[in-house]
Amino acid sequence: QGRAGLTDAFEAVKESSEAVRRIARIVEQLRLSTRLVANRVVTRPVGLKEAVRFALRLASHALGSARVDIDLPEGLLVEAEDVFLGQVLVNLINNAAQAARPDEPAQISLRAHTEGDRVLLEIEDRGVGMTSEVMERIFEPFFTTKPIGKGTGLGLSVVRGLLLSMGG
Repeated sequence: QGRAGLTDAFEAVKESSEAVRRIARIVEQLRLSTRLVANRVVTRPVGLKEAVRFALRLASHALGSARVDIDLPEGLLVEAEDVFLGQVLVNLINNAAQAARPDEPAQISLRAHTEGDRVLLEIEDRGVGMTSEVMERIFEPFFTTKPIGKGTGLGLSVVRGLLLSMGG
């Protein structure tokens, strides 16, 4: 039993360690999202097209063979904290890629326009869609439509907190 028992013990410790890391990430995301809603962060003008291109590079592993169409005006600036904006974009792009229908590659469109002094960024996918019940709950912490172990249900809650902290 010696070597086999040792291997089993090692695997149990490894799994426990990963579970603790996952819990720590969840707690940190929750802490961040609740703190951000209450506090405004310091923002500066950030080039939206450049931020989107950077986020697409960061999300490239999730995109796989996805087709991404970008329609963003040159020189369009948004008032943001660049790291937070990057996190928002990566999260939304990953969600769009994950929403793809199982039998076809993802198709994602990113477009922006101004409305008065605000910028409206639209990220559209041609995935499976959401019911009205799901739409009502998408910003709730821990709400997810993903299978157990595939998502924390914090992504869109954190996105909302980050956007609110930047005045979005």
